[in-house]
Amino acid sequence: MTALVRKAMLLAVGGILVASAAMAAVPSPGNSTLPGAAGPGASGHIDLVGWDGVAADPTPGTSAAAKSLITMTVRDLANNAIAGALVVFYFQPCKGSGGQEDVVIADVQPDPGVTAVCTDSTIRAVTDGAGQISIRIVGSAHNVGGGLSTGAGYLCGIVYADGVDLGRVTVGCYDQNGAAGTNPSDVSSVQSAALQSPGPGDFGRCDFDGNSSVNPTDTSQIQSVSLQGLSSQSGSPCY
Repeated sequence: MTALVRKAMLLAVGGILVASAAMAAVPSPGNSTLPGAAGPGASGHIDLVGWDGVAADPTPGTSAAAKSLITMTVRDLANNAIAGALVVFYFQPCKGSGGQEDVVIADVQPDPGVTAVCTDSTIRAVTDGAGQISIRIVGSAHNVGGGLSTGAGYLCGIVYADGVDLGRVTVGCYDQNGAAGTNPSDVSSVQSAALQSPGPGDFGRCDFDGNSSVNPTDTSQIQSVSLQGLSSQSGSPCY
């Protein structure tokens, strides 16, 4: 084998290794697990909460899909966890039929490492050494019609990691109107929506158990949050 051929082979192998390493760092929608999802590659569910002036409400919900802690894992094509990946929750598509904002994130997020970017309606966080984020997001809906104002449907939120679209999440909001946190008015709005579902009140903002419907379970969950009093304040909205 001539020196020229050996050099060519080494360059080819080196190129394959570099390409493999580059692909290994690319997030995979099929291997990554969204918050509230049944498994890798499935759609997910998150809940936005109020806060008490110090911390985001840590206790909403009773089912795994409905807890306020938003946990997800980013993995590559080889199913390896990706540390240091930038995860972006994009809420711009969460609008009513008239184009009005229906899901509104707070401009200040109390959880460490969580950043709101109001100009593009995103929440951003970076994965840890295990390729995970575990965060809470303060925000609200813009439900000012007693439960029946036009809103976004299910799976309106988009989740990206390092620019790769990982999939969609339904966005529930325990603070339905962005006023005084979660209170009996919010409970009443969700109750009205549940009575009209499927129908005029069937919007993702009222779905807290992640089953793509509004029902008595959702009413029970928001009532529990209201009584706990840990979502006593609304966040300052990103408008």
